[in-house]
Amino acid sequence: MRNLQKTLANYELGVSEPFTSIIISYYTIYSVELHWILSAKKEMFTDMGKATDLKTPTIPTDLMKKLG
Repeated sequence: MRNLQKTLANYELGVSEPFTSIIISYYTIYSVELHWILSAKKEMFTDMGKATDLKTPTIPTDLMKKLG
């Protein structure tokens, strides 16, 4: 799981870019609009039903304590 978090962080920070197969998986599994992934324009989801299934991320309590 730690490697996955690092990988996703690297994508977000622009350190590395995801393989095309990963981008297609986001579209196929989560219905995330490809145009949004590549440009952050338009709507994020092609199927809003899947969007409502996603949970809001939360910061673990122990991490919040470390951050102060």
